[in-house]
Amino acid sequence: MQTRQTIALIAGVLLILGPFCPIVSFPIVGDITYFNNGKGDGTIVVVMGLATMGLAMMRRYLLLWLTGIASIGMAAFTFVQLRQRIGELNDKVSDNLKGNPFRGLADVAVQSVQIKWGLAVVVVGAVLAVAAAGMRDE
Repeated sequence: MQTRQTIALIAGVLLILGPFCPIVSFPIVGDITYFNNGKGDGTIVVVMGLATMGLAMMRRYLLLWLTGIASIGMAAFTFVQLRQRIGELNDKVSDNLKGNPFRGLADVAVQSVQIKWGLAVVVVGAVLAVAAAGMRDE
């Protein structure tokens, strides 16, 4: 097995596993994954991971540019969306709870919403797919 093929297979595995890892954590709800029971954009990333593995097995490395760049785009889009929604949530809580004695508790709850490590797994997998696409055969 070539190094290029091994890297592409690892990329595919990471793209498949990444969407099932937590991408955002809410105080009471807990962790939410990118896959989100088949409703999220993680479904597309899982398909990209399967395609990456299939292309690696067939040694069709040129098409890895497509799966890698598409996965990077999905991850970037999701990151921007998450940042916007967390900002909007913070603004809504601040506006709706002005003068409320429990505003401090709500602020703490909103501040504890965090982007987790699952999105990084997807990004690493996508970057590896692009790296495998750009490598030369041994």
